[in-house]
Order: sequence, then structure tokens, then C-alpha cells
Amino acid sequence: MTFPELSLTASGKGPRAIRALTSIPWPAEREDGPSIEGVPSQAVPLFEPHTRPRLRRYLLLCEKPGGLPNELKVVPAKAGVPGAPFSEVGFRTLKECLEKGKYVYREEEAVLRLAGREVRLRMGLRPSPATEGRIGNATSVSFWQWCGAERLWSGPLAEAWRIGGHLVPYTTETRGGWEKRGLQDMSEKIARECGNVLHGDLYVIAWKSGGIQITAHFKAGYFHHWPKPIPAFPLLWVGGLAENVTGKIGPGSLKFNLQGDALDFSPSSLVFTKGHEGTLETVDGGILIQPWYDLRVLAHKSKENVLTYLPPGEVATIPEGVSRSFRLALGLGGAGAEVGRYGVPPSWYHACGVIETDRVGPAAEMASRSVALIKEHTQKGGFDTGRVWRYLRRDLRMGRPEEDGGEWEGNLAQGLFQLAHQAGEEPSEAWELYL
Repeated sequence: MTFPELSLTASGKGPRAIRALTSIPWPAEREDGPSIEGVPSQAVPLFEPHTRPRLRRYLLLCEKPGGLPNELKVVPAKAGVPGAPFSEVGFRTLKECLEKGKYVYREEEAVLRLAGREVRLRMGLRPSPATEGRIGNATSVSFWQWCGAERLWSGPLAEAWRIGGHLVPYTTETRGGWEKRGLQDMSEKIARECGNVLHGDLYVIAWKSGGIQITAHFKAGYFHHWPKPIPAFPLLWVGGLAENVTGKIGPGSLKFNLQGDALDFSPSSLVFTKGHEGTLETVDGGILIQPWYDLRVLAHKSKENVLTYLPPGEVATIPEGVSRSFRLALGLGGAGAEVGRYGVPPSWYHACGVIETDRVGPAAEMASRSVALIKEHTQKGGFDTGRVWRYLRRDLRMGRPEEDGGEWEGNLAQGLFQLAHQAGEEPSEAWELYL
């Protein structure tokens, strides 16, 4: 089957990264997958089905010491045989109690072994000051418990892991309140307390050369588990780097050079804006990262400009059922942390059936005007990053009092991506906001 000419163009300005990861569609009728001519690459199928799908998509990874070229030529190739895994994840117990009749727990840290190094990772919660006395000391930290890990995919350049455990908004020293008062009391207590945990997941892409991409996902329980507000601040702890660092995460301080190791928060630059900085502390021989200091989620703005938040509307409490993520990257021993992205031309999205046309007409031009307003009125910074004003602050445009509120409609992001594919928008300027 003849394969059309396909080139990808590097996103962004400045020096080229040595590694890149790009999501690329692929014709459903083909039996092969994508690779890159003249540059070591790896293709990871997404949503691999048991039957032939209507649409196909791959993650296309590539790496070249000294920097990748501005353009990459994509060619078809049969899937290769995965080599031997080159990374490992194990666990180290921090403290535990397995004694019958007491609070049974096991706090752990994950140990990622890569490129001859060990990187130690812990997700955690810091109980909020408002709950001091009820769930323990406000400055103490509760690290994740009963952890597990699975390798999601593997190849010659990189491997992906999911590492998870559960997070409780109280420390192991907290005095318990359990009393045996019969089945009725027990059922009421379960209904009252069940769901007051988060599920902590780290999605890690480990590059053989020493680069590490991390997405930290703090996930609320499902609604049939009766999720409760979580009175605690999410945390991520990283150990095993050449140097620790303290300070703020924000404009001008997203990238840190730690004696050859790299710590990079630019993948979440929209989260750490002015007035919404995160912090870095040195705790227990590692770096403790607190990304958010205000956990409120906007629900409504009245005509009088009174803001209402999802209950309980407290700065130090995550509303029930709310999940959040942030991303960062590490580089070990001079490997660098930056991972670039390449743009896919509109003609290829059209050829793969993702969009109906690769031509920009009057409808797309009209939609672009709406996109400009959406970009302007999307929250940038803090826990509520990505929230769009439902009526795009019509009160400011009309010059009169109007109600407004928070919008979290997934179809909106889908529409933005569809237009971006059609118009060939620059990924470095659009993708982060749309995600």
C-alpha cells in the first residue's frame, strides 16, 4: 500500500530537545505503524482494540543526542519485538502497624531504578490547619499506603509505569474514633466516613537515557463510594536527586539544575502562574512539592459579583468528588528533562478520518473568534486551572451585571482540539491550555 509523504514540524522556538513525544493518528486500514526515518523511534498504540477500529492513534517517541531536527519524516514500519525491560519499580516501607486491634497501615515509597540510579517517590497529603486537633498536627504529612505498580508498555527508548496507593487526610498518629456500639452505629459511621480518601496515581514515562516524565493524579473516590470532602493539601515527594532545593514554583522558577540533575515544572506552567505559585521544601532528605494552596473550585458568580464555590468552599479542603493532576519532568545525570512535541499537518488528520476537512472556511473562521474568547476566559493558575467561564464574562462585554459560573464540559475541549487539527495550530501555544 502506497504511503503518502508525511513530515512533522517541531513545536516551539529555541534549542531542540533531545527527545520528543507526539500523539499521531494512523490510517485504520493499515497493518503497520509509524516510525521515523533516520532517528531512533518507538511507537506505542493507544486504546489497542481486539477488532479493527474506525480510528487509530499512536504515541510516537524519538530521541537523538545533541538535539532533534526541526522536521521528522514519518515512514511506516512493522511493530518490533520489545527488548528486555530496563527500569524497575519496587517499594520501601517507611512505617507500618500490622497489630490486631490497632490502626493497620503501611506507608511506603516507590523506588524507580533507571540508568543506574534510584529515584524515590511518595504521594501524600498535608492535613489542613482547620482540622488540627481532629486529624493531627497541621505540619505533619500522611504518605500513601498499600502501594502497587504495573508496567503499562515498554520499548527500546522508554517504558511507562502506573504507580498507585491510597491517601488519607490524617496521620498515623491520629487518635481513632472507632467504638463498638452495634450494627446500627457501625453502618452510620461507615456512611459518614467511607470515601474520605483519595487514590494517588503516578503515571511515569521512564526514558532509557535518564529522562522521567511524571503525571501526579489525585483522584477522588467514585460516587457510589460516597466521596467526602478531603481536608488536606496534595503533595508529592521526590528523593534521590543529586541536590535538594527549596523555594517557589512559578514564573521564572519552573526549571531547576540540581548538580547535573534536572527538575522541570514547565509541563504545568499554566498551573504555576503569578499569585498561584507552588512551593518546594526539603523534608526527610528529599524535595516535598506542594502545588496548591487554595483548593476551592468556583461554581457560580452572581450579578453582584459574589462568588460561590463547590461545598464546603474552604481554602484548605478539596470538594467531594473532585480530582486534580499536575505534571513535571526529571533528568538524571545531565540527561535533561525537556521532552519536545511535533506538530502533525491538518492533511494527515483528514487522511486518518479525525477531521472531515483540512480546509479552513467561514465556519472555522467564526469558530476561531469564539476560541479567542475561550482562551481569554479560561482560568490559568491554581487548583481551578482549566475552568472556563460559562458565559465568557458576558458582563464585561455587555457592560451590565450578569450571572456567570464555572464550566467543565469535556465537549468544549474536544471541539477546541478539532479546530486545532484543522487549522494547524502551534502545539506549544494551544495543547497545554486545551488539555
